[in-house]
Amino acid sequence: MARIGIGKREGITPSQQRAIAALLEARDVQAAAAAAGIPARSLYRWMGEEAFRHALLEAQGELLRGVLRRLTHASSLAIDVLERSMREGEPLPQQLRAADITLSRLLKAQEILSMESRLEALENVIQVEYVNNWRSMPEEPK
Repeated sequence: MARIGIGKREGITPSQQRAIAALLEARDVQAAAAAAGIPARSLYRWMGEEAFRHALLEAQGELLRGVLRRLTHASSLAIDVLERSMREGEPLPQQLRAADITLSRLLKAQEILSMESRLEALENVIQVEYVNNWRSMPEEPK
């Protein structure tokens, strides 16, 4: 199993940290449990705990940010291929295809991350409005 740096998380045991790393790489929960050396039953139980779910979401976010960094780096190479194609003629078809895939995936990932941050901001506004409206409501007569 490759090392995915999930870092130490508060309220998460070393076994749970191994399970999170395994979940990021495994094809399913059973395989992740086996890779982490824990019973699948324990992993399913942990997945119901808020601290574990939060740590898993953080780790998934770190992994996604790493993928985005790599796509960003690869996009420079993709643009080089496209520019060379425009200047000198056609490069190999697989190079053009790889450049196209790289750039489209990067743009899609950035779009998703942008929508995610906008959604989070909206959720925060809604939550604040709900709390403010709830506090300003008159008490019901007894």
